[in-house]
Amino acid sequence: MRRVALAGALLLATLAAIAPTAAPAPVARATSLAEAPVRLPSDRLPNTPGSITVPPGFRSQPPVTEAVSVAKLRALWVRAGAAYGIPWQVLAAINRVESDLGRNMGPSGAGAVGWMQFMPSTWLSWGVDADGDRVADPWSSADAIHAAARYLAASGGRTHLEDALLAYNHAGWYADRVLELAGLELIGDSLAPAPLPDGGVAGLNLGSASADEGRMRSRLPTRFALLSLAGLLACVALRLRPEPRRRRAPSRRLGAESGFTLVELLVTMVILTVVVGALTGLFVSGSNAQIDLNNRFQAQSAARLALDKLRREVHCASGAGVTASALTLTLPAQCPTAQGQVTWCTLQVGVTPVWELYRKTGATCDTGGVRWAQGLSSGSVFSLPATPSGSLAAIHVDLPVTVSDDTYRLVDDLVLRNGARA
Repeated sequence: MRRVALAGALLLATLAAIAPTAAPAPVARATSLAEAPVRLPSDRLPNTPGSITVPPGFRSQPPVTEAVSVAKLRALWVRAGAAYGIPWQVLAAINRVESDLGRNMGPSGAGAVGWMQFMPSTWLSWGVDADGDRVADPWSSADAIHAAARYLAASGGRTHLEDALLAYNHAGWYADRVLELAGLELIGDSLAPAPLPDGGVAGLNLGSASADEGRMRSRLPTRFALLSLAGLLACVALRLRPEPRRRRAPSRRLGAESGFTLVELLVTMVILTVVVGALTGLFVSGSNAQIDLNNRFQAQSAARLALDKLRREVHCASGAGVTASALTLTLPAQCPTAQGQVTWCTLQVGVTPVWELYRKTGATCDTGGVRWAQGLSSGSVFSLPATPSGSLAAIHVDLPVTVSDDTYRLVDDLVLRNGARA
């Protein structure tokens, strides 16, 4: 029995030692702020050709990226905001929306790259070397954050922040989301503090460090329980240590030997079953969470690519027929994606309330076309609001992507640039 207890204690101590703690940090290069002050370029004029040096192949993600703490990111937001007259909370919110604080830096489906998701052509015009290494790199947190502040200032962000945000990303929902996360609201042409929503800049201050700390704390009880059981079995083993006895004749020693009782075996098996069950549940929960995260990311990425494709075709179209679930576009010969009629539509999948977005050449649409997005919680995604006199028509698109009861909405108003004015 003493040997069994010692073996059980050793097994539990080993399991406690290998029990997962916080997720390992990705391979990253260290980051630091430049010690000497760096002369930042003005926001009045863009870069002239050849005035900045960019890394070779900066349009693709480098094999090694920065790992920056939230405290260092906050220092960069504050410094860049002060340099160009932009509220640092706005830079923090853009950093959260565009790259999730460096966790998803692209390239995106549209080709945007880096910490603040700049298009390569925009980066060549407004990129900044803020860390003093003589290279303007969108994959550098210091360079990207200062470049975002410079671009916002050049777009009028000091006095008309909402217009500057619309220049950064041409979507009304984007400007609203950034101001919401930043804890600011527009009153006329001025900004005023607003109550911070869940996940606002107050949440940004915690960042991934708080999430990792929470995961560590949630796993401490498991390790504590394993170590406690190991200590209990070790105490049982010490308690069962045989007392010194005088030598007996071989026949008497054999007669005094006794085996394990059924109760002892059952207790040992129950303890091992509980420990293995707890570890199995932990691993299964982690695997399910990873699968759910991958499904949501794939559905959201597909919807963004579909909206980008739809935006290009609507901008080029000369006419459109709109219903709640279908959009038929007439594309002139100069359109790069297609010519003639193209139809986008939503089709329900089976009997479940889930729709998919298809694109097919011609005036009709069915599953014979190309599927561009899935997981839509509504089939009514298109509408044509009333057009003011003298204006171009705009098609309202609302794509609600729902995966595991988590809804991600893509909303935009797409203008028929080649259409006739009302």
